[in-house]
Amino acid sequence: MTARKLIIGALLMLLPVLGFCQLPQRADSIFYPGGASNMALLLAFSENQEAEAALLAERDIAAGRLFLILKSGIAPVVYSSDSVFEKKFRVTYWEEGCSGPNYACMQAYNSRMFTHLTSLYGKAWRRTVRRDVVGYKQWRKASK
Repeated sequence: MTARKLIIGALLMLLPVLGFCQLPQRADSIFYPGGASNMALLLAFSENQEAEAALLAERDIAAGRLFLILKSGIAPVVYSSDSVFEKKFRVTYWEEGCSGPNYACMQAYNSRMFTHLTSLYGKAWRRTVRRDVVGYKQWRKASK
């Protein structure tokens, strides 16, 4: 009778482990919602980080996933006009918070996105874009 209890106890302990496991996911489905979201991870081991950031922007443009990177600090700032801009111009604001890739990389990524938005929408997007998007002021001065 003790052996029977031992076997039943062992089965009851193994059943949750064997029966409720998660299915494995491919690595690309975990890490690639877009270049902006994994920029810090990918650029950590890169020699030419700014060029790599621009390449990530090109990949996102080709995939139809447009991001504009923000860096507002420890508490993200969201304005009611953000969702209107995102829907109208089919772009997503990506908040890096207080840490993330270096400023030059974020600026290179966003600069490529600014050029792409201008080719799609002309200057119309500039009137409603957030002014705290990384590199926007510098890009605007340089593009005049």
